[in-house]
Amino acid sequence: MTIRQLLDVRRRCHIVPLKVDDCSTPLLDSVNALLAQLSSNFVPLTLAQLTTLAHEPRTHIYLLYTPQGTLAGTATLCLCHQFTGNKAWVEDVVVDAAQRGKGYARMLLDHLMFQARRHGAATANLTSRPQRVAANRLYQSLGFELRETNVYKMGLADEAAALKS
Repeated sequence: MTIRQLLDVRRRCHIVPLKVDDCSTPLLDSVNALLAQLSSNFVPLTLAQLTTLAHEPRTHIYLLYTPQGTLAGTATLCLCHQFTGNKAWVEDVVVDAAQRGKGYARMLLDHLMFQARRHGAATANLTSRPQRVAANRLYQSLGFELRETNVYKMGLADEAAALKS
């Protein structure tokens, strides 16, 4: 897209933080429809889970709406104070498949980076599967550098459930 087209998208759309008062069944349905596009293993959120996320002081969920008021994208900004400095983690970036190619993801990520700086983060990190070719190209075009690192993941849900019983 040209710069003029991107600016037009920015003027016509709006990004808002998720607030507790916004949590409703229609919003939950829209968020779940978006998040299902991230992973085939996605387990839909409940309204209680969405409300809990809206309460988290260091977790900031942003919702991107089209000029028609349709939820077109969402992303999460997690802020961490660590020994090595304040860091931001960007998670769960998704734009509806029918809305891709309109500059929405770039606008959403620009907004998250602005918010990360505003909250004092010195760096921002995100992870993305190699199969998400277009998303990875976008991240690199925004200045994210692919690092030579290993990301390890351990599922804790089963262990947590066992501890509760």
